[in-house]
Amino acid sequence: MQKFVAAKILTAKQSIVVGSFYCPPSNDQAYMDRLIEAITCLCKSDPKAAYWIAGDANLPDIDWSIDQVTRHQYNLHISDSFLQTLPKTGLEQIVDFPTPYDNAVDIVLTNRPSLVSRCEGALD
Repeated sequence: MQKFVAAKILTAKQSIVVGSFYCPPSNDQAYMDRLIEAITCLCKSDPKAAYWIAGDANLPDIDWSIDQVTRHQYNLHISDSFLQTLPKTGLEQIVDFPTPYDNAVDIVLTNRPSLVSRCEGALD
């Protein structure tokens, strides 16, 4: 079952698309392929819209500070295919701190990173 939802908000100046997803730690390549297809189709549907997509990616092998797969806890192709989707869709990951432990598994993707002045985690 795909765990991805998105809504388009129409304003006088532009469309804003807000989305959310969840990848279980046990996700397989087929699950990731469906998520990638959903994100790609969404971004192609309105190329001028501002996109804000957040989710629990459960991809701890990706080092987002350098946009590379640096660990091999999971199947390399799962992490790599997600990572390769971002430049194809114009999205960038903006969370730059661990969520939780030493990994940024909770991520926020946007095609408007210049609008972000800071990104902070919730306080416990």
